[in-house]
Amino acid sequence: MTNSTDTQLKGLARRVTSTVAARLAPLATARAPALRRMRSVAAVVVNEGFGAAIQRVRFRLNPPVAPPPPEDIRYRDWLRHHEPTAGQLREMRDDNQRWAYRPLVSVVVPVYNPDMAWLVAMMESVRSQAYANWELCLADDLSPSPHVRELLTEWADADARVKIALRRQNGNIAAASNTALALAEGEFVAFLDHDDVLRPHALHRVVEALQGDGDIDLVFSDEDKILVGGERGQVHFKGEFDPDYLLSTNYVSHLSVLRRELVTAVGGFRSGVDGSQDHDLVLRVSEVSRRIRHVADVLYSWRQVPGSAALEHSEKPAAWEAGRRAVDDALRRRHPGARADLGPSPGLYVARYPIPSGVRITAIVMASEAATTARALSAYRRSSGLRPARWIVCGYDAGLEGLRDPTTDIVMARGSAHDASLLNDLVADDDSDLLVMLGGDLVPTQRNAAWLEPMVEQAVRTSVGAVGGRVVGVDGSAETDGLRVDGLRGVENGGLRLPVIQRVSAVSIECMAMRRVAFDAVGGFDRRYRTSMHDIDLCLRLRRAGLATVYTPLAEVQRLRPHLVARAKDDIEEFRAAWEGTPEWVDPFVSPWLETIAPFVIRDHSPG
Repeated sequence: MTNSTDTQLKGLARRVTSTVAARLAPLATARAPALRRMRSVAAVVVNEGFGAAIQRVRFRLNPPVAPPPPEDIRYRDWLRHHEPTAGQLREMRDDNQRWAYRPLVSVVVPVYNPDMAWLVAMMESVRSQAYANWELCLADDLSPSPHVRELLTEWADADARVKIALRRQNGNIAAASNTALALAEGEFVAFLDHDDVLRPHALHRVVEALQGDGDIDLVFSDEDKILVGGERGQVHFKGEFDPDYLLSTNYVSHLSVLRRELVTAVGGFRSGVDGSQDHDLVLRVSEVSRRIRHVADVLYSWRQVPGSAALEHSEKPAAWEAGRRAVDDALRRRHPGARADLGPSPGLYVARYPIPSGVRITAIVMASEAATTARALSAYRRSSGLRPARWIVCGYDAGLEGLRDPTTDIVMARGSAHDASLLNDLVADDDSDLLVMLGGDLVPTQRNAAWLEPMVEQAVRTSVGAVGGRVVGVDGSAETDGLRVDGLRGVENGGLRLPVIQRVSAVSIECMAMRRVAFDAVGGFDRRYRTSMHDIDLCLRLRRAGLATVYTPLAEVQRLRPHLVARAKDDIEEFRAAWEGTPEWVDPFVSPWLETIAPFVIRDHSPG
């Protein structure tokens, strides 16, 4: 068979399957999904042969499915209790019809050669929204399969809310996204990938969040994945907006809904960061947004397909570097001299900030036993990179006097070296720019020998109050990677966070840095606390004053000996009396749903 004849037969087959499908199953009929699946199989036969079609069918009928992890099992139970029922969706439709504010939401989708069944599922997920004031803006980036354009055209002909643009040349995802964006007329734009789906209550929940607050410019939600076997799992429950976390990874991701005028003002999607174009856009829009709102509900499902980042980040190494460039550009816009490095795994980044020359640093070491503290002090002094100019060692072991030298002061404590009043007095007698608090039985780990720079470069930022590092036990397991303040469950190790720089409720005094002016601005440690809770109380007062508490895993220290001391009961009661019922009583950076699928392991390694 000649190439010309083969091309003619393929074209005839495509026209026949398209005509038959359109007549037997018009777009809005119940028969449409089944007929379109048959059409998808026929398309594979025509374009790739019977062997490829049989492989696709076998994969669909018997996808490789591994036993679900416990988190996914718990999440599916969560879905049974929280996914809206058909009746609840009808109530949502009735409710939002009565809203005074019903903005048009433009759902923007770049399209390039997706599986036809998944493309249909994506479009039907928009059409089934409980909030009906939407438009669907699709731009085909010159897909090789003609069935894509045929299907898009059918949808546009059947529903006036569907707009399409058929690009004449392939321009990659950023260009296609801008083409789709140019079709948008809504006050807000939502971004959707061509093989993912919106949950049916997605736009309802977003517009519900906008009611009565005209300053909201960006809304984002929780998300999950449609796994290879078709089940939903790998849920990502998120906390409130955290600009430091966004610099570390695109945790905002989907569903993101942005005010269109701001998207236009920042220039839309940028070329050169393809694969991380969404991250780049959210970084730029967040810089000019008045308010950013998180909706604690799963409104978006990624689909795991071969070659997609939803299945495996390493499938797209170029996207990792593109994301680094996006973060690097954001840092350079915001902080002259700052830069972004690649993080420990794909999709993670490290924001690095310049340290002003001449910054004076004092380290206060809270000791108890002289021999252990001597080992710790020696290790700190041998570490690479930046070092404190002055050391203050406080404790109650007479052997500590042997550690005194021209750069090290020894202060003998009558009681605990962690006493809030004692620490305040030590700071009052010091004139340094930056304070570092350290446990006397901790040493820098081998992989983080330059332990001080990561904390100092965060602490010198004027928006930051306190910075904490990662504390690991003798066995290397995490004791503290930020602290979570939860009014119902008390104070816990942060747990389960990605190993990246991010904001937290509090950090431990065992590895803490802060500017002296920030310490003084909130009055230092509260003297009501004798031996514990004053570090957490300080962090909450810093947040109340508008200063962030930041956790960095790049500053990592390890115990020299087993250590497990409970917080003093009197201090806990004092803390509860001071903070219960306040906005700070609940951790904004941890989802209220997280413990329902992966309960925290409660550990208490705070000094007593």
